[in-house]
Amino acid sequence: MKNRLPLSALWLVIPSLISPLGGQSMSVLELEKSSNLNIWERVTITPEMISDSGKLQIPPVGPQQFYRMKTRLLELPLISIQPLATTGVEEGESVTFMVGSQGDGLSYQWYVGQSGDTSQPISGATTQSYNTGAVNADTFYWVQIINDAGSTNSETASVTINRPPTIITQPSSQTIVTGNTATLTVSAAGSAPFVYQWFQGNLNLPTNPVGENSFTFTSPVLTTTTNYWVKITNAFGEVNSNSVTVTVNSAAPSNMTLIPAGAFAMGDSLDSLSDAPTRTVTLDDFYVGNNEVTKGEWDEVRIWGLSNGYTDLAEGSGKAVNHPVQNITWYDVVKWCNARSEKDGLTPVYFVNDERTTLYKTGDASLTNAQVSWTANGYRLPTEAEWEKAARGGLSGKRFPWGDTISHSQANYYASSGYSYDLSGSLNNFHPTYATGSQIYTSPVGAFAANGYGLNDMTGNVMEWCWDWYDTYPVGAQTNPRGASSGSFRVYRGGGWDREAKDCRIASRSYNFQWFFEYNVGLRIVRSSIP
Repeated sequence: MKNRLPLSALWLVIPSLISPLGGQSMSVLELEKSSNLNIWERVTITPEMISDSGKLQIPPVGPQQFYRMKTRLLELPLISIQPLATTGVEEGESVTFMVGSQGDGLSYQWYVGQSGDTSQPISGATTQSYNTGAVNADTFYWVQIINDAGSTNSETASVTINRPPTIITQPSSQTIVTGNTATLTVSAAGSAPFVYQWFQGNLNLPTNPVGENSFTFTSPVLTTTTNYWVKITNAFGEVNSNSVTVTVNSAAPSNMTLIPAGAFAMGDSLDSLSDAPTRTVTLDDFYVGNNEVTKGEWDEVRIWGLSNGYTDLAEGSGKAVNHPVQNITWYDVVKWCNARSEKDGLTPVYFVNDERTTLYKTGDASLTNAQVSWTANGYRLPTEAEWEKAARGGLSGKRFPWGDTISHSQANYYASSGYSYDLSGSLNNFHPTYATGSQIYTSPVGAFAANGYGLNDMTGNVMEWCWDWYDTYPVGAQTNPRGASSGSFRVYRGGGWDREAKDCRIASRSYNFQWFFEYNVGLRIVRSSIP
C-alpha cells in the first residue's frame, strides 16, 4: 500500500501491527517513506501514532512524500552468545552471566536450575545480564528470552565453588571369615573430580598403596586381620579417612553362617503387631546354625552329656534323625548348648552364678544376663534381635524371609484362608507333603529354599527358643539388646508345622514358661565368635 501525503495528517487503518501468518508464525507491519520512490527510509512507529481504534496516524512532513507498509516475518529470539559456566569461584563471591541475543521486542527471565526448569524464577532478573550475588553452593542458572513469536531457552550455566574434599561417610570396619575379601566404601563432598588412593596399614605410617582410583576398594583374599585407609584429593586439597580394620576370623563350621555386624529394622511395619513396633537395632556379627538342631544331633550330644555331668538332659522327640528335635524345655536347650560346647572343646556360655565360675549343667535355673559369657566361643541361643536379623536374610520390612506372601512351596505350616498373604490358604490344612501318618508333621531340615543368608526353616517346621524374657520392646534404637532382666516367659520365634501364616511372620513373637515343652518347639544355635 502507498499513499501520497497531503499537508494534513493521514490515517491508515490497520488491524494490528503484529498478526498471525499462515496460522503458525507471526508477522510484523513496518512503515517506510520515500520522496522519489527509489530510496525508502524506515519510519519508527511509536505508541502515540496509533489510535484507540487501531488507526495509524502519519504526521505531515512535506508536499511530496510517499509511504508504504511492509509485512515481515517475526522470528523467535536467537541466542548468539550462551551464558558461560564459571569454575574456581571462592565461597561468597558473585558471578555475572551475560547472554547475547537477536530479535524483535525481546524480554528476559533468568532462572535457577537446569535449562527448561521454570520452577525457580529469579525475581528482578529480566535483562541480558544477571549478577548472582554471594554464591555459597554449586548452582545452575539459565535464561529464557521471549518475544511475540515465542521463547528460546539458553543452555545451563553452572557456578562451581572451590572446595577441598571432606569425608561424608567413613569406611567401616568389617569382620570376615578367612579366605574371603572385604569391600570398603567412602563418600566425599567438595569440588569434583576426586582422586582416591587406598592404603594398607595404619593411618599416616609408611603404608602400601593398594586398589584403583575409586571410592570403593575390594581387598585381596585375606587370611590375617588387616588395616586400610584412603586419601582423597582434588585440585584444592586432600583429606585422609579413618583407619579401619578388617578382622579375619577362622572359617565357620560347614553348618554355620556368619551374620554381618550392622543395623537393621526390627519389628513389624505391615500388620500393626502391638508387641513388635519397628525400631533400629545394631548388632555385632555372630554365627548362626544353617538348620534347626536335628533329633540326631540332639541325641549325640545328650549321650555324651549324660556321662559328663549333664545328668538330666531330656530325651526330646523327633520324627526322624534328620527332622528337628522338639518337646524340649528352655532349660533343656540351654544345658544342651553347654554340653555341646564342652564336647566340641569350646568355652561354654551359661553359668549359674554372676561370677561365672559354675557351669549350668543340671536342674532348672532361671539365668540372668550377668550369668552369660557373651564373648565365649561356645554355643548358645540367639537373642530375639539376633534371631530376627538372621531370619530376615538381608531383606528389610518384609513379612517373611523371602517377601510378603507365603505358600507351601516355601515353608511347612498350616494353611488357612483367613489371611490374604497365605497363597496356599484355600487348602485349610497341614502341608500335604508332610502330613502323613500320625502327628507330628515336621519336615526334614533344609527341605525348603534358604533365605538370603543361607539359613533354612527360619519360618515354619518348628518354633525356635530364644534367650530373651518376653516383654515389650524398649523405645528407640538399641545396640546388642538382650531382652528384659527378668520375666515370667521366654520367647520362641518362627512359627511351626501346625501354626498358621500369622504366626510364621518374622516379627511375630510367641512365648511360654521356661518349663514348657511341646511337639512344635525346638532350637537353633548361634556362636559369638570362631574359634
